[in-house]
Amino acid sequence: KNPAPRWRLGAAVNARMLKIARQGFDWTTHLSAFTHLVLFLRGDLNEATRLVDQQEMAASYPNARIETMANVGHYMMWERPEEYLAHVRAYLAEIGVAP
Repeated sequence: KNPAPRWRLGAAVNARMLKIARQGFDWTTHLSAFTHLVLFLRGDLNEATRLVDQQEMAASYPNARIETMANVGHYMMWERPEEYLAHVRAYLAEIGVAP
């Protein structure tokens, strides 16, 4: 019904970004100037990105919120798409993007 992707473009991009960071590029420069609300949506069973990792990322933004979906992992959008979309739609409505 909602199959997980067979390709991992995100993993390839992430690997390249990590390589660039190891060469000295700071991806966090000026993130504190982004004052809009940033949502970090996570699954509590996610082993790829732990809560502490998301807390560290969220700390770069002055207006960030972390929401956790219970009993889902990294593929929360495929595991429970309706709940995932409800979080995303609520966030978009909150920032004035959704109708």
